[in-house]
Amino acid sequence: MQKSSPRSLSLVSGALVGVLATIPITAIFYAGGQTLLTPQPYFELFDRLSRLLPGPVITFAIDSMVMVFSKLPGISTDAASKAAEQSLAVLLFVLIGGLFGLLTAFVMQRTPRRWPGAYIGMAVAAVPLLLTLLMEGFNGGNPAGPAIASSWVLLLFVGWGMIVGVALERLLTLRADVTARQHNTTATLPGEAGPRTDPGALERQISVSRRNFLLQLTGAAAGVTVIAWGAGKFFTTAGVGGSGSLALGPEPSPTALPAGVTPDFMAVSGTRLEVTPNNRFYRVDVNTAPPHVDPATWTLTVTGLVDNTFTLSYDQLKKLSATDLDATLECISNPVGGGLISSTRWTGVKLANVLKQAGVKDGVVEIVFTSADGYSESLPLESAMNDNTLIAYATNGEALATEHGFPARIYTPNRYGMKNPKWLVKIEAVSTPYIGYWVERGWNKDAIVKSTSIIDSVNTDQAATSSIVPMGGIAFAGSRGISRVEVQIDGGDWQSAQLKAPLSGLTWRLWRYDWPASKGHHTVVVRATDGSGAVQIQQEAPLHPDGASGYVTQTFDIV
Repeated sequence: MQKSSPRSLSLVSGALVGVLATIPITAIFYAGGQTLLTPQPYFELFDRLSRLLPGPVITFAIDSMVMVFSKLPGISTDAASKAAEQSLAVLLFVLIGGLFGLLTAFVMQRTPRRWPGAYIGMAVAAVPLLLTLLMEGFNGGNPAGPAIASSWVLLLFVGWGMIVGVALERLLTLRADVTARQHNTTATLPGEAGPRTDPGALERQISVSRRNFLLQLTGAAAGVTVIAWGAGKFFTTAGVGGSGSLALGPEPSPTALPAGVTPDFMAVSGTRLEVTPNNRFYRVDVNTAPPHVDPATWTLTVTGLVDNTFTLSYDQLKKLSATDLDATLECISNPVGGGLISSTRWTGVKLANVLKQAGVKDGVVEIVFTSADGYSESLPLESAMNDNTLIAYATNGEALATEHGFPARIYTPNRYGMKNPKWLVKIEAVSTPYIGYWVERGWNKDAIVKSTSIIDSVNTDQAATSSIVPMGGIAFAGSRGISRVEVQIDGGDWQSAQLKAPLSGLTWRLWRYDWPASKGHHTVVVRATDGSGAVQIQQEAPLHPDGASGYVTQTFDIV
């Protein structure tokens, strides 16, 4: 092997080559994750780092994304926020790839012997390889299995190291190649000892050669990225799968119909559906990508201060006496008038029946839930024993989707979604109050839903033909129910809207108001009154720490 002095290589070139190699590797990781459920380390890395951040930082990021995306027309807040998280995860991974490319160039600069660049690249790649294996491959938590997951990660990181090393080696040899070509083609004048060289021309030729090589590398990286990303998309594996405090109040029967029902109610065009389709149910969780749980090996453990610790398989859970329940779920990060709220028919097992089977001991104050992704939350024993708190495994007659908690999750009434953990793996009875994931980061421990009313549609198109502007939307107050919705036009008196009978005492109610139209610019405000007679909180409050409050206002024009 030829010896040489330390080599001249730009660290910027190393970072650039690292980025160009990481982009297609990321796309290949994505394709494998979508088709074979192999690791996607960029998501795992991002999730782990985000969980290390202080609560105020996470809160600021959540508030910022929700506020921005909720104001963009035609944009789903949850989908846009999740896409932003995933984009940040990929960007972070690519930037880290650039840093490792820089490190590879640094090592090559200081290598006195002419070691093959591929070896140096693979040696540097061993660092992210081992970190990823510790996160994904060795722990056996990946659905592809530890052997396949580890082999896949090994293959891609070794490939990354070889590509980076060989590319940087090529950049190093370009100077020697160009110098040799110029030496061979330069004439020697009579009386001169050797060929004349133009140092400036030499450097320009070296620069052009390096630029051409990097352009070729960029084109190859782009081609592989597009193919791998397209394959991942095409072969995607479908998942099975204010202020003040609010009292819980008595749980209304899910079949009870509150007063004020309009029998011949007709929803205004543009009002959301009374039952949210499964593919439109909002999604908010702490994962950039949802965990994939194998129902064949999944178990739910019931433990803690109980007389009888036991586990349930997926089949055993579904064989227990099932309950159907129409209910609405809302995220604590839902802004006033936002879309992070959905209604569905939950199917599952009453948590109270499972706890009775376990035999909860005296002194238990809370029930703690742990998820497959490490998320944890708790409910007071009284709420856990409520007949409407379910271990849910289906919505609208279909098994939970992967992103919504397959194989099983908790549904509990009257509390925001943070108290309804997904991907449930353990239920534990404890004798002391438990600090859950979001509570630890400064969010309200009780997470009782605030009353909200939303304007979905102001149908100005009818004003020209009927002199009536129908407007409508939804109102929700958790288990307290909705007894009245009122509309105010241009600061005038509050007028009662028509209400549709809810599917249960736990779902939102659709409302409608037919306003006699008049030309001009107008403002409509809506407010709700819950089943206890409490009017929706008017004072505006931010999302953190216990959910937003305030009235929804909308402007419109009649010409």
